[in-house]
Amino acid sequence: MTRRVILPLVSVSWLLGCAGTVVPASLPTVTPAAWQAPAPVAAAGMASGALPHAGDPAALARWWAGFQDPVLMELQAAAQQVSPGLAMGLARVARARAAVVSAGAADAPRLDALGSVTTGRDTAAA
Repeated sequence: MTRRVILPLVSVSWLLGCAGTVVPASLPTVTPAAWQAPAPVAAAGMASGALPHAGDPAALARWWAGFQDPVLMELQAAAQQVSPGLAMGLARVARARAAVVSAGAADAPRLDALGSVTTGRDTAAA
């Protein structure tokens, strides 16, 4: 008899628990129209807008070392090895675009022409 009573009570309480949940139609979200990094502040001896490490990879490594995280240092070193500068990144983009163009060249229509001319005398007919 207890089983006949407990099972329906558990089922009804489970259904009532789900029915009491109210899901809002939409949650208010505030997003900025655009994101912009703050401009570098001129420090002593630096021009306004200059990089704090002045583009020197050793100074940049010292800056990352300030976080005292060996994993972060390894990731930074690996990133610096793979893409040390904007010029290398632009060269990789140009190389990728050239590869796309050359790969698509096989799909383009092709026109081939072949011709030959021969001259000679037939001496047997004389």
